[in-house]
Amino acid sequence: AAERVVPSKYVAGFFRAAFPDLHWRVIPHGIDFLGLVARGQDADGPQENTGGLVTLGYLGSIVPQKGLHILLQALSRVPSNRLRLRIAGGFYGDPVYQNDIRKMIASDPRVEWIGQVEPTDLAGVFKRMDLLCLPSIVPESFSLALHEAAVLGVPALVSDLGAPREKLEEHGG
Repeated sequence: AAERVVPSKYVAGFFRAAFPDLHWRVIPHGIDFLGLVARGQDADGPQENTGGLVTLGYLGSIVPQKGLHILLQALSRVPSNRLRLRIAGGFYGDPVYQNDIRKMIASDPRVEWIGQVEPTDLAGVFKRMDLLCLPSIVPESFSLALHEAAVLGVPALVSDLGAPREKLEEHGG
């Protein structure tokens, strides 16, 4: 191949370790930053928070690798009524995992599953969360949700794996 393209420095490092004599060009996934910002300005933000309510957010596919079960388990161990979790994403793959996640969601009244979100509605979803949570249990090669949240000023808590961690370190996170 005349050119080898990867979506992040993390992936480039992974391939450079295996193929040190090859050049890897990093070109991040395309994100419509201007459109996202424009829709973010039109979207309603979080409701007035008189009780110190903190809304955690998860946006992504609901598959084991993304670690939503870890986030739900952690939330279940914190009995605070000041926390809530909004989950946006679709179920894929293992039906047993899907059933387990549905049970975990149903068992905690602080958790709301809003389903899959159209790209035009992303800004509104992000604006209604105080902290994006990315609990991946495998190294991610990139994270669209992390980059979109950053554009809209939403902070993120990410697992210590892959490109999201590397991106936060790069920007002092």
